[in-house]
Parts: sequence; C-alpha cells; structure tokens
Amino acid sequence: MNPIYYHNAPGPGMQEILSAFESVGFRPHIVNLEHPGCMAQIIETGVGPVMFRPHLHLTRMDACIRHMGVLHEWGFPILPSWPAVLSYDDKTVQAMQLKAFGLPHCETRVATDRSQVEAAAAELGFPLVVKLRSGAGSLNVRRLETAGDLRAYAGRMFGRGISPVAGPVRDLGVNIRKSGGLWHSLGKAPRVVAKRIRMKVLTPRERGYVLMQRFYPGNDGDVRVTIFGDKAFAFRRMNRPGDFRASGSGQIDYVDPRGYADEIDLAFRLTDQLRASFLAVDFIRDHHQRPIVVEYCPGFVLGAISGCPGCMDKNGGFSSGSFRAADLLAKLSVAAMNHNDERIQQAMP
Repeated sequence: MNPIYYHNAPGPGMQEILSAFESVGFRPHIVNLEHPGCMAQIIETGVGPVMFRPHLHLTRMDACIRHMGVLHEWGFPILPSWPAVLSYDDKTVQAMQLKAFGLPHCETRVATDRSQVEAAAAELGFPLVVKLRSGAGSLNVRRLETAGDLRAYAGRMFGRGISPVAGPVRDLGVNIRKSGGLWHSLGKAPRVVAKRIRMKVLTPRERGYVLMQRFYPGNDGDVRVTIFGDKAFAFRRMNRPGDFRASGSGQIDYVDPRGYADEIDLAFRLTDQLRASFLAVDFIRDHHQRPIVVEYCPGFVLGAISGCPGCMDKNGGFSSGSFRAADLLAKLSVAAMNHNDERIQQAMP
C-alpha cells in the first residue's frame, strides 16, 4: 500500500478526501508542507504522490513551494502538477503563463515603479481593476474609477503596502454557509481565527508594485470550470450584491455545461499546458462576448462539484449524474502513481 501525502490545511471535506484515498488503496498521511522537516519525513516514509490543496488564506506558499521543489527532484509526483504549483496564488505569474500559452485572458499590466503606473493605466482605461498578486475570495480586489483613485492606491502600494491575509472575521457569513452552518463552524473557529491572526503578523505586506487589469463590463458573475483529468464541471458564480466580484460570494448557479463549451475547451487547453491533473479556471466575457481567463487555482471548494448536473469530456460528450470530488481526486492520484512509479523508484536511493 503506497502512501499519499496531503497538506495539512483546515477546510471542509478533508476527512472525505482521506477516506477516498483509503478506498483506492493509499495510506494517507497529513503533512505540513510549510515545515522544513516535512521533506525528510516524506522521503523516509516512502514513495507516493504529494497533493497540494492548501487553504489560501492560511498557508505560507513560499515555504511549501520550496519544499515541494525538493520532493519533485526526488521524483515524487506533485499533484496537481509541478508547473501548476509554481503559479499557485500568484496572479502576476499566471498572467505571464497565460500570455506564453497564447490563451485569452484579462489584459494585465504590472507597474514596478511609480512612473509606470499612469502610463499602464492609460493603456487599460478607467475604470480598471487592481489586485494583489496573492489572495483569494476577492480579497483586496478593487475597481478604481479615476486617476485620483489610482494615485492614492499606488501611494499605498509604494509605501506601507497592503496585507494579503484576510482579517480574522472577514467574510464570516459566507464562510459559515460554505462550511455547513453556524454550529459546525463554531468548533473550528478558535483554531482558524488563531492561525489567521498568526498569518496576519508573519506574512509581509505586498508592496512595490501595482497590478492592474482591464475592467470588462456586463458580467454579472463568472463561470468556473473545474477539471478532473478528462472530466470538466461548470457552474456560474454570481456577483456579490451591488458589487462586480463573484469570487468568494458563495452564490452558485448550477448550469448545463453544454452551454459553456468554449470555456470548457479553454480550461482543458490550460490544464494540458500545465500538465495538471485537476484545476479550477475562472472565466468572464470580454467586450466581444468571448470567454477569457481571469485566474486559476488548484485549491477550490470540493463540495460545489456535487451540485453539478453532469460533466463534459474533451470531445464534447456529456455524462449526467452527481460526482464526488474526493473520489475523482483519489482516482487521479492512482493514475499519477502508476505513471510515475518506475521513474520514482529509479530516483530513490
């Protein structure tokens, strides 16, 4: 029985995932990929996939990525993939990756000097969207209406900076709804709040750049396409009331995926480029009503998948029914292990 390593991140569905791993013959181990001792612990335990699905608000991504880089060199399969992990929670890297892949995406400019800000904004036009390179759930995503708003924002980014970590009670109502209700959340609240405070103190503020994106009007939400191997699931996420942001709203509209063939095709193309086994890709429509990628992430709410009416494959075929994301992740882990087994064994001492 091979081990499989899962990053210790709080969030709904962990036990369901561990049980799914066991059902396909894995021996699951919860590991802390932030800790420098994790590499020796994993290597000594034995060969197996390393699955990285952190809680974006609560994880030190830089430490995790360095440690996974070493495990990757040892030959351990990294899930969803090593290229996907490298761009995890970094919107500047993602913008450059999408440009390199030739995939349609939100037009993006990154100014690294005060003198570049207004020239970059002139290329995008107002209103425009500013965000930090890291963060989730629409944290620190703002729409700026005027050049004066941009100057004030740039002054902060080239000054004291902005914390990329959510406050202890940010989006409290949404998080309670996502985690199954108030009583279910209360048991986890002290641990989550304590770690948010700790991360708020330890995580450096983002500063020294301004990341700007073109604003595309007429989008009352976005479309999230989630890929698991050869299966694609789609649903719409509606904007927060009176807002332009859908991410983190928790307001899901389950749709027939056959109506979003273009988004699904682009999501498969991106996943292939990243060699990722699973990935969530967010889309909006541009001025010509063509889908463009906003961002992508291997960390997503697994429970949202079960509400989809079915999935699509790469050939446009539709399969109806409800699927459990935990089962799909387990099957992908088996496939990764089988594909990499010979290479891993050769790499091990």
